[in-house]
Amino acid sequence: LRLVPTALLVALCAASMPQQADAFVRTQTCGGSSPFACEPGEAPQFVQWPSSCVRYHLNPNPGEDLNADEYEAAIRESFDIWNKVDCSELSLIYGGETDDDRIGFVQGAENANVIAIRDDVWRHQRAVLALTSVTFNALNGNIADADIEINDVNFRLTVDDDDVSIDIINTMVHEAGHFFGLDHSQDDEATM
Repeated sequence: LRLVPTALLVALCAASMPQQADAFVRTQTCGGSSPFACEPGEAPQFVQWPSSCVRYHLNPNPGEDLNADEYEAAIRESFDIWNKVDCSELSLIYGGETDDDRIGFVQGAENANVIAIRDDVWRHQRAVLALTSVTFNALNGNIADADIEINDVNFRLTVDDDDVSIDIINTMVHEAGHFFGLDHSQDDEATM
C-alpha cells in the first residue's frame, strides 16, 4: 500500500495536468512512478472515499477569533452544504470532538479525519488560509485519511455577516470539497 499525502502534491497536479473549466474537478491519481502523471496507456483513478459514510472530527480549540459554539456550528454547516448535493452519494458525518490535532495518516493507528484551527504556529506558507491534507492509495485512489488545518495565525476568522474578515463557512465549504476528493476548478465562480 503506497499512500501519498496530497497537501504538497495538489500544486504539482494542477501544474502538470490540463484543467477543466467545470464547476468541479475530481482529483485523479495514477499508480505509476508519479501519482499525478500517468504513463502512456495508463488510465487514471479518481481519488475517493471507499465508503459512502465518512466521519470527521473537530479539535475543540476555536482559535482566537471564534467561540466554541460558532466554530462547531460553522464547520458542521459547511459539511452539511455538501451533504445536500443531490447527485452525491457521500455522507459526511460529524463524529464529535477529539483532542487529536495530528495531521496526516499514520499506518496502523486510529486516523480521525481531524479539523483543527491553528492559532499558535502556522507551518505552511503565510498566505495559505486553510490546507486540506488528503492521504490516498495511488494505485486505486481510495482515500485513507483527510485532515483540515485553518490558519488563525495570519488571518482573522469570522461568522459575522456585518464584520467579514475571513468567512469561516465559505472557507470550509471549499476545504470540505478537497476533503472528499475534489480538485480546483478554473471556473472563477465555482466553490472549488
